Amino acid sequence: MRALLQDLRPRNYPNHIISNVYIWIEQGRTDILRWFIAFREKNNPINCTNLTAEDLGNVLSFEMRDPDTGDYVTVCPFLRRVARERYLCGIHPVKPEMCCTYQPWIWGETYFNRCRALNKTDQTGRIQ
Repeated sequence: MRALLQDLRPRNYPNHIISNVYIWIEQGRTDILRWFIAFREKNNPINCTNLTAEDLGNVLSFEMRDPDTGDYVTVCPFLRRVARERYLCGIHPVKPEMCCTYQPWIWGETYFNRCRALNKTDQTGRIQ
């Protein structure tokens, strides 16, 4: 599981997450929103549960943070264990774009190359 979570280190997520946050706001998904903070120009970070759809135009970036401690997230809060060594996304229908487009073989910053599923894919993510 640790290999699956290495990419949650501190970073500003790309702007395409704005569309995810918008959907979560519209659907009232505070269970997801609480894990993200937004940075606006000349303002302190704000938890995304406190944003409205109208606020999104003023957001410069987002970060994933532990809502209880404010620390950076080291374990994906949305992974659900379904077997001893198997996890599934608990928010799959509305998971962030960053999860859908994650390509560890391009960034080379994780141990995903040990993942059996990736061993069966080529560099574009297609099964060989």
